[in-house]
Amino acid sequence: MPFHQYDPALANSRLDISQFNYYGDVCRLQFWLDAYRRLFNRAIWLTETSCCWNASSNPNGFRKKGWCTANTLMSFASGGEMCLYWLFRSHKGGHEMGHGSVIDAWGRDLPSSNEVRAISKTLDKLAPMVQGTKPRQSEIAISFHHLPYVMDRHCSFETMGHRVDYIADIRDRIYLPIMREKFRPDVLFSASADLTPYKLLITHRHLTLEEGDFLEKILPWVENGGTWVVGPYTDMFTADLAKYRNAPFGHLEDWAKIERTYYVPSPNGSMPGASNVELPTVTMADGSEAKVVANLCFDAITPKEGVKVLAKYKDGYEYLDGFAAITETKVGKGRIILMGVQLDTADYRRFIRQITDECGIEPLTTGGSDTVQVNVLEGDYGTVFTAIECGGAAGSIVIPFDCTNIDTGEKYTKGQTLPMSGYQCVFAKKD
Repeated sequence: MPFHQYDPALANSRLDISQFNYYGDVCRLQFWLDAYRRLFNRAIWLTETSCCWNASSNPNGFRKKGWCTANTLMSFASGGEMCLYWLFRSHKGGHEMGHGSVIDAWGRDLPSSNEVRAISKTLDKLAPMVQGTKPRQSEIAISFHHLPYVMDRHCSFETMGHRVDYIADIRDRIYLPIMREKFRPDVLFSASADLTPYKLLITHRHLTLEEGDFLEKILPWVENGGTWVVGPYTDMFTADLAKYRNAPFGHLEDWAKIERTYYVPSPNGSMPGASNVELPTVTMADGSEAKVVANLCFDAITPKEGVKVLAKYKDGYEYLDGFAAITETKVGKGRIILMGVQLDTADYRRFIRQITDECGIEPLTTGGSDTVQVNVLEGDYGTVFTAIECGGAAGSIVIPFDCTNIDTGEKYTKGQTLPMSGYQCVFAKKD
């Protein structure tokens, strides 16, 4: 399964392929695919997944019709080369006898068997695409380093914010909102990953930046034109989980030309007098108000000369009123946007969309339902637009260019809004 207990970059460093197993929500599968596909830019195999239900000791989670199709084809829409089911034929004895399979122990069909046959026929038509394309290079990356996970997971008494799962926080608060704006960010397991292809890097909730050669290359990347959105809850510890001696941040106060005057932990209602404390709001640079998330902590930031305030605290905690919450600092040709707080999902989407516009980063298409995930594949085969409805409900997607459905032969035109049924998958080659 795709866990972070081991270092994925190290574990995969000597393999010919990057591989992982997955049993879970289809919408969240994309997060792991976008991480593994950029791990050394090797082929990715989804080496184990379910086609109907899974079980260790007890069967659970029988999926709706169409789920297997979306779960399987999602891999190939992301540059994957293999998707394997656990298991093909159920055991007659041994472990996990209750686990779903393509056929049962007696060779008879299960409810999803015909769906698997249909998927196989679709893959026959997609084979030239799989062999002749790769995902288009993204201009957005999200840091997902290993050492911050270890600190957050195994040293919870040493950290200073409200406890929220590290993986879920980055996936659900950062990755999914960006993806739902129809971008496809790369997820960087390795702190030593090449940053050259990217215009925008987001480093959220990284308790330490002291991993690999990240500290040596991040500032030159910014100076050369990159936009680094960093924080909150970042650069607080050395690699040995010690606070820095001279400042609350190891590097960000100097680089972003600010002072973190103090911080206030987010409320959780566990202390007397705390349960009625309301969250602060922030006023954005354009005068609009935005909500914040009570999952980490709130930094009270004092900017120095030349630093632009993008958001300022308003209402809520009296200790925060008037302090900067988000700042922007020009560094060479680029900039550091320091997040002292995490915006709620809707406001974060608007905030990031403004940044991508300023960076000249365009989405893969201009609109569609949040549950429809998109990608663009390119190569000798041509250009392919993929759209997969992963929520099991009706949705729609805007077609980005004239194209033809590889599976059905249906023609689509640029700007067309295509209705999609639950778990429907579209692979359309550019005309």
